[in-house]
Amino acid sequence: DSGEEQLWTGSIDRLVLARRGEDVVWAEVLDYKTDVLTEEQLADRVEYYRPQIETYGRVVAAQTGLAASEIRLGVVFLELGRVVEILPPSE
Repeated sequence: DSGEEQLWTGSIDRLVLARRGEDVVWAEVLDYKTDVLTEEQLADRVEYYRPQIETYGRVVAAQTGLAASEIRLGVVFLELGRVVEILPPSE
């Protein structure tokens, strides 16, 4: 966000691209987590992973030309059997 260039490494666990003809029209980024946690700890853990998942979203936007609003972001907590959508922070 500051304009400073950084090098990150990582891999998106699951990326779904929806196409209309040759155009990508929306995307979904899912990252799988194996954390052992309770429902009470879930919100804090989502916030912990937010920067990582949002970065994946920015990479997908840059590579596909999609707007951020056309990219869904989610974290799959395998131990809880829950998928939590990463929503933009409320204003």
